[in-house]
Order: sequence, then structure tokens, then C-alpha cells
Amino acid sequence: GGRSIVREFDYVQNANFKRFHGGEQLPISGFDFASAAEQEWSQFAASFTLTGRELLMNAGEGKSIDILPSKMKNMERTLMNYIDYDLISDGTLDSGKQLKGLLAQISKTPATGTLAGIDRSLAANAFYRNYDFDTVNDGGAALSTSNALRYIRKCVNATTRLNDRTKFILAGTTYFEILQDVAQAFQQGQVPVKGKLFDLGFANVAIDGIPILHCGGVNFSGLSQLQATLAYGVNPSGLELVVHKDCFLTPLERRFSTNQDVEVRMMAGMWSLIGYIMKTQWVMYDS
Repeated sequence: GGRSIVREFDYVQNANFKRFHGGEQLPISGFDFASAAEQEWSQFAASFTLTGRELLMNAGEGKSIDILPSKMKNMERTLMNYIDYDLISDGTLDSGKQLKGLLAQISKTPATGTLAGIDRSLAANAFYRNYDFDTVNDGGAALSTSNALRYIRKCVNATTRLNDRTKFILAGTTYFEILQDVAQAFQQGQVPVKGKLFDLGFANVAIDGIPILHCGGVNFSGLSQLQATLAYGVNPSGLELVVHKDCFLTPLERRFSTNQDVEVRMMAGMWSLIGYIMKTQWVMYDS
């Protein structure tokens, strides 16, 4: 609950460190070391109607489909499509009521704009910038099977802090296919033998133990998918999806019309995506 989601974090080391000898004075000055990110809740809902006529026509032996479960499943699938879409969005739709998705959180231009109340264009707020890697300008060439492993490792290494590092990679279709080919060759030495044949297929695509998830493929909804030549490296220890415990894909109270034989069923959710250790997140893309 609460008016908004707030995550406090320390962004700089203790300034009162000194190596000393004997009776030297030790530093005890005050200093700013903490900040906070604040993100508003986003809400969404979907609904369908049932008329008395529909219920009567789809009752008993004459029914062709069970209308209520069918409409419910359709609504749930629709919600899941929009949830997926909003998670990779920039959060600007519906006058900013949309979830601030990965396009806003892990930016191609991390030194611009304000996110969660923090102006990332200020040098003092550089701690709230993610790592960005333009394959053409920073690496010298667009992503390919010959450079993909090196680029991925560069992004992961640049955002690793001790054993805290990227936990999964979300890739658009073009990138995923390249990384799939790289992972296939990379994993062949680990393929188990089944009888006399090698099983050359892999249920999971992973590089250096990091799962790579495909954000593309068949699109039934018509909603935009992740840019084909882009990948996000996500570390959930610094980027949190907060879901309201009392409202996420939750059926709302049934509504009935006062002057129609109509019933309305609704389902709603309330959530927020907020980052507080952005230096452990990265984006890679072809410019």
C-alpha cells in the first residue's frame, strides 16, 4: 500500500575513512550518503459483459461453448499481453498512467531525463544511470555471432559488483537468434549423450550461466514487441517489480445494470517498477 513506492539506498561510500598512525586526528565530518527513488503506482483493468440472453442461449444441451469461462480466459490473455507490453514500455501512454517499463528504467540515454524523482542529467546523480552499450559506436560493429560473446561479457562485467551481477537477459528477435547460435556452439561441449546420438537442442539458452529470454515471436495482440536489435541485462536485486498484494489480476465485484439484463465482470491490477541500483542494469543495442 501507500501513496507511492519509495526505495532508499546509499550511493556513495563513507567519507570518513583514513589510514592513520598513532595519535593522528580521525575524520568525523558529516556527509550525504543516501538518496531515495519514488515511483507512483500504475493501475490497469479489463472487463467483459454477459447478457441474460447469452447465458440462456449457452445453457443446457444446446450450448456450443461455456460462455463465462471462455470470456474469462480471453480477458486474462488480453491482460497478460498488455502486462508484457507495459513491462517493456517507456511509460508514456494514457497521459503517463502506464507502468514505467524497461524502456524508461534502463535507458539508451541514461544521462538524460528524470526517473523516480531523480534527475539523471545532473553529474551528481550519475549513480542512478544504467550502463548502455551501442554495438556500432562503442563496439565497432553491429551484433553478430563473431562478437556477441565479447559484447555480452563486456556488458555483464561492467555491471557486476562482487557476486552481484546480471540474472537474466531479455532479447529482441534478431538479437535472440544471434545469441541462440552463439550459445549453441558455446554449449556443445556440455551436451549429454543419449544412446548413440547427441542431443543438440537446448531447452534454455544461456551464456555464462545467464538465461536469455526471447521477447518476440508470434504477436496475436498487435502490441509492439521488444526492439529486434536490443537486449536488456536485468539484475532484480536493484530493479524491483512491486505488485499490490490485494490487487493484481484480481476479480472485482460484479456489476449489474439497473435497466438492462446485463452483468459486467472486471479484473484489475496495481503495480510499479522501481530501480534503486541502476548501475547493475544494462542495455545493448544497434544504433
